[in-house]
Amino acid sequence: MGKHESSRTTGRVTVIAAVAAIAVLVGGTWAVASLMEEDPGTAGSRPLASASASASASATATASATPSASPTASSPEPSATASATVDAAAAQSAERHAKCVAEVASATRLANAVATSATHWRQHVAAQLAWDARTQSFATTKAQWAASRAFGPADEREFAAATQAAGASKGACAAAVSAAPPVAATTACASRLKALESAVATGTVVHRQWSAHLLMMQQKEHADMGAYHRRWIAMVRDAQAPLRTHAAAAAAVGAAPACA
Repeated sequence: MGKHESSRTTGRVTVIAAVAAIAVLVGGTWAVASLMEEDPGTAGSRPLASASASASASATATASATPSASPTASSPEPSATASATVDAAAAQSAERHAKCVAEVASATRLANAVATSATHWRQHVAAQLAWDARTQSFATTKAQWAASRAFGPADEREFAAATQAAGASKGACAAAVSAAPPVAATTACASRLKALESAVATGTVVHRQWSAHLLMMQQKEHADMGAYHRRWIAMVRDAQAPLRTHAAAAAAVGAAPACA
């Protein structure tokens, strides 16, 4: 073989070697790929990745669900709580006011009772004063005494009943006004009650004078007439100031605020 033939042979060997090397490389890659597909560790790793993804998704879902469920669903809204508090306070205020109105009504009844007694006592005393001044006959004087005296038993009964009723509700307005804040209507009732209490206090003095004389008249037939007359004249004198004081207090009730 010549030089050129030897060169061709060498070139063919080089090409074949290169092709073989490529084949080995490709075959090795295929084998590695096959082994990886069939390797239990690798095959098992795929479900683990999937499980991790599922667990992650589940945790994410749980985390998402937890905040949406957590906002104190059972707790009342602040506005609802505030509204309930206001309603409860209003109800308590209304209840206190109603009790105060009831106290004023009881005091009004008692004030009327002493005012009625004062009217009859004034008539009885005025008859004596008119006779002393000789501005009317003794017959007219006696008739006035009899007329006013006839109301005496009813005056006594009403005063006793009204006093008992007033005692049952006493202190309601004071409690209502001391609450914070008192409503305007309750304040008005408390002002009226104060005027009524003054009328009751001064009127009670008058009623007791009238009551004492009613008892005195019941016992007249057993009394010494001289002593009886002297005591009666003293009672007429002593009645003047309490009657005037009560009249002023009763007039003040008319100027006091209304209560409703």
